[in-house]
Amino acid sequence: KSRSTPLSIEGSRVERLFSVTAGADGADFRLAVLPLSRFLNGHTYFVQHAHTLPGAPSPMSVHMTYQFAEGHSFAYGKRQRLREHGLWLVDPDEYFNGKYVTASAEHATLPRKEMGERVDSRDAVKYHLEEARHRTNVIRALLGIGKALGREVILPRMLCYCDFMWKEMRNCRVGGAETMRLPFDCPMDHVLNTPSFFGDFHKNGTEGRTALGVGVREPNFLLN
Repeated sequence: KSRSTPLSIEGSRVERLFSVTAGADGADFRLAVLPLSRFLNGHTYFVQHAHTLPGAPSPMSVHMTYQFAEGHSFAYGKRQRLREHGLWLVDPDEYFNGKYVTASAEHATLPRKEMGERVDSRDAVKYHLEEARHRTNVIRALLGIGKALGREVILPRMLCYCDFMWKEMRNCRVGGAETMRLPFDCPMDHVLNTPSFFGDFHKNGTEGRTALGVGVREPNFLLN
């Protein structure tokens, strides 16, 4: 059996620090609980964007948790999430040198609608799907223009009015995130089949061309 007790130093309790006794020999060790505001998981950082809340401290780390629509040869979703937040720093110079096409901010999304904490999920899903149809039309047009002009596509801003999760949700929010803001900027893997936009990795570590024949960049590419 094991037991944990709050740790006190010089008579003062130290928050989030515990003295733990475990094992048959009763050895003691110290266990600290890291604050979520500084050590964010994948959902609080990439979906809830908790670090952008007013007064939020700067994160010290972010955990690259599971992603959706991953490829068999590479974790495209994880790389793309890091790119979207300016945290992927190993792309070659060629990635940032080329000719590009993108949609204006005005036409990238439908008019933004704020979804309160008590929004009816049916209303949120309805607008979420309307936004998805609009996004599909915009990206299809960009890919066609990029193909015709030999340009890479900078993906438009992508908004989600409902979280993407396989478990129960209320008001289009997953349990534990009841106050998260809707809409939010979607990670690419929430709304697109990420691997189809990138080529498979070869044994020598290079990335091949995609079936689309048009390269894509993250929505915030021009800010990186």
